[in-house]
Amino acid sequence: MKIQLSLALILASVPGAFGSLIPLTPANVIGFLGAYPGPFPASSILDHQTGTITEPAQDGSYWLNSDNGPANAYIVIDLGAGFQLASFDLFNTHNANFGDRGTGSFLIQASNSIAPGVGSSSGSDLSGTIVTLVSGTLLAANPSPLSGPLVAQTFLSSNSGTFRYIRFSPQSVASFNAPCCGTNVYGLNELRAFDTASTVPEPATMALLGVGLAVLGLLRKRTA
Repeated sequence: MKIQLSLALILASVPGAFGSLIPLTPANVIGFLGAYPGPFPASSILDHQTGTITEPAQDGSYWLNSDNGPANAYIVIDLGAGFQLASFDLFNTHNANFGDRGTGSFLIQASNSIAPGVGSSSGSDLSGTIVTLVSGTLLAANPSPLSGPLVAQTFLSSNSGTFRYIRFSPQSVASFNAPCCGTNVYGLNELRAFDTASTVPEPATMALLGVGLAVLGLLRKRTA
């Protein structure tokens, strides 16, 4: 019993290197199609990667498609390296106190190559072999109370491949109040991406685990 307890304590002390939040910043957004004029850029979906998120004002901390914007709006993210993606946390927008914008159904797709975007887009878009990781639907975000945090909505990846580039593509609008200002009034506050358990542990993590197992071996010898 003591040895089992010791093993449990050792494993509990090892940092969570087997699947974690992929560190991203607004600079990881490398392409988009559709943006509301003003302080609502596509890069805003990566500006609050930790902690709670509130939306009390139209402060530019979230992305909005323009009024009557492109139906095929999208945002492309460079993860910086290839990852086996496990899940995504999405935080819908309610456009501050208006509650009149947000994403309903959406796709998250991935590839390992990019090409220049077309039409009125800016930057890059996915190219080559493109796979769908998530086909889901977000619930509308409630703007009341404004002081309350936005709720993370988690979606699991359906593909175990390794990918560097992902694309978030809204398909419909979901808003707590009646949608305003024309069609395709998509929006998103934040996207967080998580890798899978196949992530290679850091050397310090492996060293800590090795020391723990060595101590466990000594305990077993003393018990014998």
